[in-house]
Amino acid sequence: MRIEWERQGDVVVAVLSGRIDGGNAGALHRRLEEAVSPRDHDLVLNFDRVSFISSAGLRVNLLMAKQFDGAGRKFAVCSLSGTVRAIFKSTGFDRVIAIHESQADAFEALGNG
Repeated sequence: MRIEWERQGDVVVAVLSGRIDGGNAGALHRRLEEAVSPRDHDLVLNFDRVSFISSAGLRVNLLMAKQFDGAGRKFAVCSLSGTVRAIFKSTGFDRVIAIHESQADAFEALGNG
């Protein structure tokens, strides 16, 4: 799993690649927490190049969503492949975390578009 970082104003975008599973979910969580500073208002996870996500990866999304929402900041995910979208949907995470079709849609929903 790889992460490419983008910053647009006070929004951090993590473009994820590969698989997110029990073997790397902890490292992903640490890297996200380390990369996002208090001055960053919003976080977008772009799943465009993610081929699979396990329950451990879903948990990272839930933890980050709680961290951001609890602090009055915003969290979004976008660009899920069919397989990853199906996993979010079958586990009910699509009802907990808003899923956006594209990064542009996520920015618009966050009020940064």
